[in-house]
Amino acid sequence: MKTRLLHYRQISWILVIASIISFSECKLPSSIQPRCPVKSQNWGQCIIQAIENTKPYLAKGDFGEGFVVPKMEPLYIKRLGMVSHDVNTTISDLLVTGASDFKVTKIKPKIEDLSFEAILMAPVWKFTGSYVLEVKAGPVEINGKGPIQGEFFGIGIKIRAKFHPVKENNKTFVRFQRFQMRMKIQDGKLQLDNLFGGDPVLGDFGNQFINTRTQLIIQHLEPELERDLTATFSKTLTTLFRDVTFEEMFPVQ
Repeated sequence: MKTRLLHYRQISWILVIASIISFSECKLPSSIQPRCPVKSQNWGQCIIQAIENTKPYLAKGDFGEGFVVPKMEPLYIKRLGMVSHDVNTTISDLLVTGASDFKVTKIKPKIEDLSFEAILMAPVWKFTGSYVLEVKAGPVEINGKGPIQGEFFGIGIKIRAKFHPVKENNKTFVRFQRFQMRMKIQDGKLQLDNLFGGDPVLGDFGNQFINTRTQLIIQHLEPELERDLTATFSKTLTTLFRDVTFEEMFPVQ
């Protein structure tokens, strides 16, 4: 009886150790598919498809197997600020929907320096939040504080991600190093509640006036959005590529 019990315990320990080894070998989450061999004829297209397949996981912020990243639906942005000669505004606690609904239109992976460049396009982002606003444009003065909602149209994003090799235990790991982003928004529409203390007539006038200046507002908000999205994507890439080997990132077959 004791011999049989010892045998069962040995088997249990072997199964536990095997599970740990199997998990440690899975450096990338299995949800990232397909894995793209470097020598395949359509390597770039394969990578685009792999990125497209990650969108549901990016949306909920969970790739499974312990790979949890900042979720993109809704995307939370704590604060955006704009200060110019005639507009002073702060938008806070933004919830953005549509951030994961992007299309990869171009990608350029570079094995020689462990980097890739890509261009993403998204049709529309919708957002809600809170605002504080002061506008002084000649004789026009607008102020208010309250809820805001709006849409951005035609969002183009150019990204560049850089990795660096690290040798450990006779293996070469690929660690995330740097993420750069440039953003261009074609147009937008804003609706600010409670302008002029909630006066409906003046509020409509204020929103019409503000929406004649959406391009100016967008130009000031783009760098702020770039900063927040860079931080979000950097956290995501750091999590996903924390223990990835060169062979796994660039499989031969």
